[in-house]
Amino acid sequence: MLALQIADPQRVTTALADKLLADGPVRFLGLYLAALLARSPIADKTMRAWMKSGDEATRETGYHILSARLRDDAESISDAAAARVLATIEKQIHKSPNWARYAMNSAVIAIGVWRPKVRKDALAAATRIGKVDVDHGDTNCKTPEAVSYIQKAAKRAR
Repeated sequence: MLALQIADPQRVTTALADKLLADGPVRFLGLYLAALLARSPIADKTMRAWMKSGDEATRETGYHILSARLRDDAESISDAAAARVLATIEKQIHKSPNWARYAMNSAVIAIGVWRPKVRKDALAAATRIGKVDVDHGDTNCKTPEAVSYIQKAAKRAR
């Protein structure tokens, strides 16, 4: 965890990113890996490739990269790109693997929070998507409901 937090994002290569992902465990370290990759020169290429992956951990981390990029530098994702991602998520979320669904739901929220011009589209997509079921195992964790989360965050930002 510490290594991912202090690593120099400018030195991250595709080979290193792939190795870090393979070394896992993604549930525990995935958000830290996504935060590192979001600040790297390979952020866009890696994010896009990993979001398309059929592998659960890879797809999950790809969508977490998107959320981290939006949180840290909202301008790194254009409104047009955000709208395309929303359309993809809407089509794929319910047939995606468990933890990828969680990350995709988080991406809808991130788009709605950090891209104000696309917020209405994010809210509409979240409404059409509806409840996102994620098995969190034997925990009390819950998947956030995107519409109310986006609305609450938008009010707070004002």
